[in-house]
Amino acid sequence: MKMHMTNKGFYFYPLSGLISKYELSFEQNILERAIEPNSTKFIKGVILISNTTCNLSCKYCYSRSFNNKIMPIGLATNYLNHLILLGNRNLVINFFGGEPTLRVQFIKQIVSFLSKKTDINIYFRINTNGTLDYSFLDWLIRNKFNVIISSDGKPEYDGGNRGTKEDLLKVERSIITLSKSDALFRVRCTVSKNNINKLHEAVDYWKELGVK
Repeated sequence: MKMHMTNKGFYFYPLSGLISKYELSFEQNILERAIEPNSTKFIKGVILISNTTCNLSCKYCYSRSFNNKIMPIGLATNYLNHLILLGNRNLVINFFGGEPTLRVQFIKQIVSFLSKKTDINIYFRINTNGTLDYSFLDWLIRNKFNVIISSDGKPEYDGGNRGTKEDLLKVERSIITLSKSDALFRVRCTVSKNNINKLHEAVDYWKELGVK
């Protein structure tokens, strides 16, 4: 599979999910190398880049540079199954994007696939911008996902970095929902010129929303 050069001067390799400043000549062999027994036997964590698109247009985000690329469900399940067959019994699966919650069925299919593997311990994580539907957030909570949610502080300090006020209020509601549910989650903040002098206020804001 060919690489794609972004308008930021980086190379994106959709087969492997790699982002590199340099052009790599072994892209066609990355997947084959990744599933050699000696290289996967002790793998504990897997990042599934489900898609490169996002429903926001954060000014500082690398994903704005990519066309829409999606990970086929077959590629993901085949790779996970191979890891299990090699003897891995403890795996952390992290869904990443883009905004991975735009592929709800992909995530649910992976969870369903792994739920049938009764002799292994699986831990799920997801990185999200927080604008996901409440019904899916509730599903993530019920399935004991560790949720990493992006927030740069109070909406009024955003400066147009992440989206509209409506988008930021969705993020706020998601944080409140997670806090009230006692779910395992944390807030991820990107520091920029718009909020660097407001970090104390941001911490107080997250506390008000129930973040511990």
